[in-house]
Amino acid sequence: MFPKVSVVVPAYNLARYLGRAIDSALAQDWPAEALEVIVVDDGSTDETPRVLAAYGDRIRVVRQDNGGLVRAVDRGLAEVTGDYVALLDADDEWPTDRLTRHVAFLEAHPEVGLVHGDMTIIDADGAVLAPSFFEANGTQLTRGRVLGRLLAGNFVSGGASTFRASLLPAIHPIADDAAYPDWWIAATIAAVAEIDHVPGCANLYRYHGANMGLGSGAEDLHRILGKEIPWRRWMLRHLVHDPTVSAADLRAAFNSWEHGLVSAALGAGLAPSDVVTASAQERERSVETAAAGAAALRAGDPDRAARLLLNAIGEDPWNGAARLDLEIALQQAAGLLAPGAAPALVTGTRVTLAAAADLLAAPDLLATYAGETPTGDDATLVVVYDAVDELNSLAALVEQLGLDGHGSPDIAAAPAPATQPAQRLLAARATATLGASLLAAA
Repeated sequence: MFPKVSVVVPAYNLARYLGRAIDSALAQDWPAEALEVIVVDDGSTDETPRVLAAYGDRIRVVRQDNGGLVRAVDRGLAEVTGDYVALLDADDEWPTDRLTRHVAFLEAHPEVGLVHGDMTIIDADGAVLAPSFFEANGTQLTRGRVLGRLLAGNFVSGGASTFRASLLPAIHPIADDAAYPDWWIAATIAAVAEIDHVPGCANLYRYHGANMGLGSGAEDLHRILGKEIPWRRWMLRHLVHDPTVSAADLRAAFNSWEHGLVSAALGAGLAPSDVVTASAQERERSVETAAAGAAALRAGDPDRAARLLLNAIGEDPWNGAARLDLEIALQQAAGLLAPGAAPALVTGTRVTLAAAADLLAAPDLLATYAGETPTGDDATLVVVYDAVDELNSLAALVEQLGLDGHGSPDIAAAPAPATQPAQRLLAARATATLGASLLAAA
């Protein structure tokens, strides 16, 4: 039996190419009954509705007022019912074996959340301009837990990617700050799983003079970099605490942030302080977070200090004290190794989520759970802790209640997720929650 693949096609005023894109999805070496093509018409004013009507029930069409590419993709993700998801731009095309190769790889590698491939660059009429996008652009590929590299820049094209629908809670909904769907999807998946690539072309990328990203002219560079500023700030606030991100990654992310900001300002003929500002609330959070970073630096923990100080700069890029402390923290942390991702949890079919702080404050919650969970039940209580002291106290509580022996319910401890995507995924996978504070955090 073949897993179901959902193809999301965002479309806006590209009727002249849209039919070729849809045809290439329907022509995949994949059973029609295991394939759904979802086209999001993002308020097109050209012949897009007429093109879509010709396909009848072979595709599913969702129409909405024009909201831009990010919102169109986000709407499409909300409609997905498959096991795997792939994005196809309305002006691109796929080789017929693309899904076969990608799904086979994902089926064989459960640790990989997203797989991507190379692209062939074609012109408006379909003639090949470059057989390999990777070679033409000198793309350096990285596999595994690659979030650290993605903090500085994206190397994963959405149209050449396929990912697991089970990871949608980490991805959807897409934040308003996201610059592009592909970078958002790659980064949020990298926060919870591995990313890999397979040889060969996965997408025919069309250069036609009106591209929104790849293929845009040099004169649009400052506009593109300016569009990325809110997204880069979001990453500094929400992704830098991932344990797989090294000090070198943090340095590269900060350098890329500064380069993008200065380049956008120069291109627009503005001062950087005119390109990005901070609200009073953001400045207040920045001061508070920077103070915590400075304290970590004084305590001899430059790695934690650097992450907190990047958080502070994400809130307020003009926090001068945070920028100076960050330089010291990055220099001191340069020789440290990233701690690495925690090993995957092995759980029962039913997962209940709890915060260690809640259980320590109200031990009766744990006792009640144990009393209501039959011996041998295929269930796991996952307790999330913030610090080693909490973990030690939790172990003592489990022993005190006599829940550490044979016949006791399955209880597993896990460090609190370090990023927002990981928090969302963990909360979504839990079938029940003990306590209230974790729900608020998730």
